[in-house]
This record gives sequence, structure tokens and C-alpha cells, in this order.
Amino acid sequence: MTKHKNLIITCADENIADFLQNQWYKSLVANVDLSNIDVVVIDYGLPQNTCANLKSQGVILYKCKKTGFPGSIRFRDSLKFLKDKKYDQILCCDGGDIIFQSNITPLFEENTKFVRAVVEVQAIRLDHFVSKTNFKEELYEKIIKVTRSNPNVNVGVFLAPQNLFIKICTRYLSMLVKFKVFGLETVIFNYLVWTELPFKTIDRIYNYIPSNYGKICSVKNGIIYTAEKEKIAIVHNAGRWDSNRTLQDFGFGTDKNKISKFVFYRLRFIFICADVYSRIMQKINSA
Repeated sequence: MTKHKNLIITCADENIADFLQNQWYKSLVANVDLSNIDVVVIDYGLPQNTCANLKSQGVILYKCKKTGFPGSIRFRDSLKFLKDKKYDQILCCDGGDIIFQSNITPLFEENTKFVRAVVEVQAIRLDHFVSKTNFKEELYEKIIKVTRSNPNVNVGVFLAPQNLFIKICTRYLSMLVKFKVFGLETVIFNYLVWTELPFKTIDRIYNYIPSNYGKICSVKNGIIYTAEKEKIAIVHNAGRWDSNRTLQDFGFGTDKNKISKFVFYRLRFIFICADVYSRIMQKINSA
């Protein structure tokens, strides 16, 4: 049984417990109408005090064993959680590098028969993450072809009706060999989006990665805006390591979010070089 119509689901371990509780969840509650939404955290080893705090606020914790990279195994454990549940729409997002700044509930009512996510303007091409050791052999060439010929769809935030969400999880488990490698969930998600799933793009403000755009964002009283002064609904301070994150002291509050121009321009340089390299290799491979 489910308490509400829709679901927001994420995952977390002890490494991001503080951020999840004090930045991710606080920003969610402050900005998003949760009156018809269940919030679920797949628990991969959260401290007891964090669990108690989240539970007291109505968060559903689903404890699972951490047997790989959380971004990968969350699909396995999301599938288990949904076994006896029925939701209309599901929003899946990262829990360690995202904050909410606006009400996002309209997303749950738009293009409800499609998978929805942000297509990235510029990022490291996904074929760099594809290795024969990570995927079943018969899929390797197909995945390479798809990831080289399509733009990246970021898996940090995506929505889908429950039937398509279950399909993503099921196909994911059938395709992946290793669950301990960073980035593979993005590769498989992109393959499925461009080959098997009905898909619609959503506006960049619903999964805005500052380093992906040519102009630097701005911050006023802790609120992050695009270079064009548009308030960002979901900020995704991606980078895996703090040294690769454009926003330092990232979080929810008027004293948060300092822009590192050094990190921004360094990442822009890397992305441009990687893009040029990929284009050259594409021409060589197609010659």
C-alpha cells in the first residue's frame, strides 16, 4: 500500500548522511508541496540519529545492504521496494549533491506517459565509461554506438510512471555485470532512453549542473540562479569529488553556496577538450 499518489526516491549511505538530512531534505520540505508525495530514502548505512530524525518527519527509510556503488544498486533496491506498491509518478534523484529551490510538483502532471529528464548541453561523453568488462558482450557494441551518437541525458534527476520506472530497473539489472563502478548507471539509462523508452526532455532548471553551461551561474542570499537570472528549481552540484564542484559550501541557507570560478573554468576547459577529442575519434572511427 502507498500513502500518497506520487513518490520521490533517493539513496544514501553514511558518507552523505549530514548533507541528506540538513541540505537535501530541508530544501525539499521548504520548497516542494509534499502533500501528495511519499519521500523514500534507500538506507545503505545511515547513522541511527539521522534515521530517527528523518523518520520523525515522515520519511520512509528502506534499509538495504550496500554491495556496490549506491548509484548502481539503487535500481535493484528500488525494484524491491516497489514490489507491493502502486504509485502514479516516480521522481528518482541523487541525495548527496542536490538541493531544491522551487516547487517541482507540476513535473508530476506533465507528459505522464514518458520518462522525463534533462539533456545535457556539454559533458564528458559517455563512451569513455564503456568497457567490455562492465557489460555483457553482446551489448557492448550497441551501447558504444548509442552513447556516441546521442547527447547525454543526466540520470541525477528523472521522472517516470511506475511501469516505465520498473522497466528501467529490470532492464538495468539484466544488462550490467559490475555494480561497483562509478558512472555505469548513466550509460545504461542513456542506452534505454534512446533505444527502448518513450522520452521527453524537461527544462534545464530541473537538474541544473553549473559546470555544463558556458556562462557561470550567480548566487544571491544563498539562492542560485542561471547566468540569465532565472531561479533554478533543482541545483545539481555534480562532480563526484568536492574539488570538481563549482559550488563550494553547497547547501540550503542564506550563508551557503560560494562560486569557485577556478573550478568552473577548469571544468569548462576539460569538457571542451574532451568534446573535441570525441569528435576527432568519431571521424576516425567512421572513416
